[in-house]
Amino acid sequence: MQAETKSQDVLLEVKHLKKYFPLKKGFGNRDPRVLKAVDDVSFTLRKEEVLGLVGESGCGKTTLGKLILRAYEPTDGEVKLNINGQMTNIFSMSKKELRSIRKMMQMVFQDPFGSLNPRKTVLDIVGEPLRVNGIYSGEELQEYVKYLIQMVGLETKHIRRYPHAFSGGQRQRIVIARALALSPQLLICDEAVSALDVSVQAQIINLLQELKEKLGLTYIFISHGLNVVRHISTRVAVMYVGKIVELADTDELYEHPAHPYTEAILSAAPDPDINSRKKRIILEGEVANPVDIPKGCPFHPRCLYAKEICSSTVPVYREIRPGHYCSCHFADKLELAGIT
Repeated sequence: MQAETKSQDVLLEVKHLKKYFPLKKGFGNRDPRVLKAVDDVSFTLRKEEVLGLVGESGCGKTTLGKLILRAYEPTDGEVKLNINGQMTNIFSMSKKELRSIRKMMQMVFQDPFGSLNPRKTVLDIVGEPLRVNGIYSGEELQEYVKYLIQMVGLETKHIRRYPHAFSGGQRQRIVIARALALSPQLLICDEAVSALDVSVQAQIINLLQELKEKLGLTYIFISHGLNVVRHISTRVAVMYVGKIVELADTDELYEHPAHPYTEAILSAAPDPDINSRKKRIILEGEVANPVDIPKGCPFHPRCLYAKEICSSTVPVYREIRPGHYCSCHFADKLELAGIT
């Protein structure tokens, strides 16, 4: 197990993380090509930070989240977690060592009904992590489950009910209570509000913010909802075909995007101002195929600003302004439209 000393405020460090899935032909024959779901991703996450992760469907957001939890084994790269002041690569851990730190990281899934066992009560669902890890049992278990249920805004009298008896928003609160059962430091929220009504989304987002302040939690918040991401995130990373193409503080990225892809997706964000004349950028062509990624910049076939170099040379992912990273040849020259 590898470990190194790191600044105490750093919780997670992802280095050159890759996940390639081999393809198969018919009848079990292997295709020599691979699908590059996550392709050389690096970032650092500070304690009590909220990192928003956005991008089109299929860009690798969920795969990245599962790699961080080691639900997938990587093709290459490292995920280092701050364990008692030591940055430890979770991929070098044995199964026994990994089990001991699993409780530090939890996931909140998109579909609250699909992630709850319909044959178990709320008491069973929320209490299961506590029983499995030998933390509470009997009366103590029941009292702690009640405490968790109250924390997420539900009534304790409902702990004997089954998931079908609750609304979508209430089910997601149960999922969050279960995720909090082992007192994690990091929550990965994978489209945690996208299946809910808009008014309920706001309630869950406010709950997550309250829990963050109360418990000192750190989030990776995966979402398509750009307005939701801006509301909850301290920094935002934009993914395209398995790569992070831009990362910056939230206001900096929304107001001063540096990558043409970021500009395009921001232009699609709903604007509450009915008099707004914001121009929607319609990207032509299809999202790049992660099995056959274009040469040069993966985005160049759809880019409004592409030049000859874009089709031949991969842009360097670099810091263009303090804390603002981008992989575009012209990131420091383009004046792109953001959202004020």
